[in-house]
Amino acid sequence: MDKGKKGIYLTNRFWESKVAERAHRAFFWWRGGRLNKTTLILMCFVASANVFLAYPLFRKDVTSAYNSSAFVAVSELLSELGIVHTSLFFSIVTAIAISFAPISMYLFVRKIVLRHELTALLATLLYILPNPLSPHFFPLVGAVLNGDGAHAFVFAFVPLFLLYVQAFLSTGVVIWGIFAILGTAIIAILSPFVMFNLLIFYTILAVAEGFLGNFRVKFARLLLLLAFAFALSFFWYYPTIITQIFIMSHVKRTLIASWSVLPLAIPVLPVIGTVSFLVFDGREKLKPIFISSALLVAYLALYLVSKSIHTTGIFTPQRYTIELAFSLSFFLAVIGILLVEMVMRNYLSKIKNTGLFLLAIFFPSIIFGFFGLQLLYLGKLARDSIIKAQISNTFIPGIGNIERVFRIDIFFIGASFMSFIVFCVLVLALFRFPFAKYAGGKI
Repeated sequence: MDKGKKGIYLTNRFWESKVAERAHRAFFWWRGGRLNKTTLILMCFVASANVFLAYPLFRKDVTSAYNSSAFVAVSELLSELGIVHTSLFFSIVTAIAISFAPISMYLFVRKIVLRHELTALLATLLYILPNPLSPHFFPLVGAVLNGDGAHAFVFAFVPLFLLYVQAFLSTGVVIWGIFAILGTAIIAILSPFVMFNLLIFYTILAVAEGFLGNFRVKFARLLLLLAFAFALSFFWYYPTIITQIFIMSHVKRTLIASWSVLPLAIPVLPVIGTVSFLVFDGREKLKPIFISSALLVAYLALYLVSKSIHTTGIFTPQRYTIELAFSLSFFLAVIGILLVEMVMRNYLSKIKNTGLFLLAIFFPSIIFGFFGLQLLYLGKLARDSIIKAQISNTFIPGIGNIERVFRIDIFFIGASFMSFIVFCVLVLALFRFPFAKYAGGKI
């Protein structure tokens, strides 16, 4: 293990050397170095549990859940070419996304808390189980059933993608920047709502990395990423489309609502920023707490504001169920494991080696047993609910649903040329900065 790194560890953090050595022998499997057998076993466990919960959805025709013009265009193209029928295409897309979501979540949390297996496991289990925000379904399943399929599909991959963004913001390595730009542009095309959420995630990650030094440099990298991603996706949002977006009734209401909320945010944000700086600046050990708590506060505020102003667009509260469940699961896992560490710090030195080993087995067994029972009980209820549920387009179609009619005019040509130039620059950068030499294969 790299002793230079600081994070949420169950060893070498609170205890003196003799106790830490005993703890290392007993608790070594709770954390890992690189991806290892424990990681793969736990990821297989959460992925299998998730498939068990969501399987009835894979047998439904979910075509009506995907209204995004990008998804519709791809499905129609594949259908016309005779490659795959539209309904089968969306069933495959849904199955892939729902199945991969817990793996993406696990790897994200594991990396943020510096490879702590138990925190990642707990966060992922909390995420995939039905919860007060989504009492009958896994949140992504609920989004599909509510007609928000594009949002659910894209967000399933977002946590893993965020690791590349974080790597670029932290190191400035060009290869990670290229991946981050390409991914951001694709997400902007597939789901503008997820792109809006990425702005929140990116800002929090940039601030978290900025607390560790070079804040201006890292924030400049964020602006560069967004500028290139916007230019790369500009062919999809060329001026004619942007004009259509701004004349949509729910977009107008959203803009008006945003201006009404702004006066409330102006005095609050500086206070939050000052307190965060005083608490987290230069403290790498606290970065997981900052990221998880900042995400939770941001989405809890968005959810509550959305419920109070009664409009649509980005202020549709039900659409934040996925992000709120994600941030809440992450936060509870981080805080829960920290509390366990604090208890162990006070009592571990009094336990003999045999008792220490038994404790290391007992505590995870309790977690597995509890969540195993939850999977069996809630799993049956969730599966029954999915079987009975019908796809309903609960939300007003957003800007991602605007039909694209590509006309050969000066606006489309100009936007496409800009996107093409940016794409060529990124391709040239890939050859100029080879992966193995400049990234080392590490995130």
